[in-house]
Amino acid sequence: MKFVIAGGTHEAEYIVSMFHKKGNSLVIINPSREEAEILRERENLSVYVGAPWKNISFEESGAENADIFISLCERDTDNYASCMMAKNAYGAKKCICLVNNPNNVELYRSLGIDSVISSTYLLGDSVKASASVEDIIKAISLENNQVAMIEATLLRRFRITGKRIMDAGFPKYASISCIVRGDEVIIPNGQVVLQAKDKLLMVCSPLDQARLTAFIQTRKSEEEERLEEEALSRLMGQDEEPAVVEVQKPAPVKKAPAKKPAAKKAAAPKSSAKAPAKKAAPKKKSTKKGE
Repeated sequence: MKFVIAGGTHEAEYIVSMFHKKGNSLVIINPSREEAEILRERENLSVYVGAPWKNISFEESGAENADIFISLCERDTDNYASCMMAKNAYGAKKCICLVNNPNNVELYRSLGIDSVISSTYLLGDSVKASASVEDIIKAISLENNQVAMIEATLLRRFRITGKRIMDAGFPKYASISCIVRGDEVIIPNGQVVLQAKDKLLMVCSPLDQARLTAFIQTRKSEEEERLEEEALSRLMGQDEEPAVVEVQKPAPVKKAPAKKPAAKKAAAPKSSAKAPAKKAAPKKKSTKKGE
């Protein structure tokens, strides 16, 4: 069967793991480049980055004629638009739509969506919980369930991402043992800035495990996300500028050339031959008598 999975991170990963190894054809579309990269790394599958409610995403990803189209985007309206696009324009046989607002279940069914699932009662209690425990939030109990160790992978949308530990408001009932960043292991202190894709290894009481998980996954406000996007865009613009614009060194200030002293006219060469003496003018004869 051909499955198209649009949007989602942990939910999408959970569903992909269920159908990937059963000979099914999977097409994955995700509007978030960060979440697409996580899916690509963990499931070793190609992920198309684009909005699943746009024609170009269906055409370039090969999402036409799906047997089952599943939309797991964060906003109900995006899921509805994606399913209607798949069903009416690209031949999807069955569309499954995730909604956060349970009041939209009957509304979307009446508008033509085959199956509408409320995350509040179904996915919120099953798929999301399973995916977060297995993948994003992993927990083990130590010392006869007296200590819990939790591993959490930070996403860019989490409120603590991008902040120093001392500024993140980390709860006193838990502590960060270490941070795994790529191949590097960091022993944390207050000055360490938490980055997207960091893996935090934390210790707390099993009684505090649920609220620690909720604290880590708290999202940034829309205003914080907007400001971060603007800052990131400006930063990317600065990074790309040298690649397209050649940095020109300031032209050296040209000094006015010093005036050369006027060349002395060469004296006419003295001739060795003496100039002929001028003939004396003949004396006038006196016309006076007696002279």
